[in-house]
Amino acid sequence: MVWFNDLMKYVVTGGPCSGKTSVIEVLETKGYRIIEEAARLVIKNGNVFPWVDLGKFQDAILKKQLELEKSLEGDIMFLDRGLIDGVAYYKFANIKMPDELVMVCKENRYDKVFLLDMLVTYESDLERKEDEGTAERIHRLVKESYEEFNYKIIEVPVMDVEERVRFILENLG
Repeated sequence: MVWFNDLMKYVVTGGPCSGKTSVIEVLETKGYRIIEEAARLVIKNGNVFPWVDLGKFQDAILKKQLELEKSLEGDIMFLDRGLIDGVAYYKFANIKMPDELVMVCKENRYDKVFLLDMLVTYESDLERKEDEGTAERIHRLVKESYEEFNYKIIEVPVMDVEERVRFILENLG
């Protein structure tokens, strides 16, 4: 199955409140194409929520992420989370992963994975309701899941968002 042609795909990931969305937004202002986080899009759609039915929510994210990734075009694309993040969340919720997710995760989909270290101050919002301990556990599961599918992770330390973006751009090649 061919998904991307010559497109370079970079995942920006990490646990809740690691600064992913801020980094993605700055990359977009610098002219890079981005894919928003599927979970936030599903929540904004307003018909399924993780705090109501986590299994149904994860299934909706998988469908949305596949839809977003099929629409990729251009030279370079930054993704706010990738499909393998879903693996971590299925594990977190102790829910059986769909066979489709396992199958697509075995493909070499992403060129690099940037794991953002957790920020010092944890803040919840309308879409992020996890407590700090839960966020740290999810962060570990995200890292383990990418490693399980043989991705070399580039860890991005906590620093100013512009410095994080510069660090990522310097580590593309």
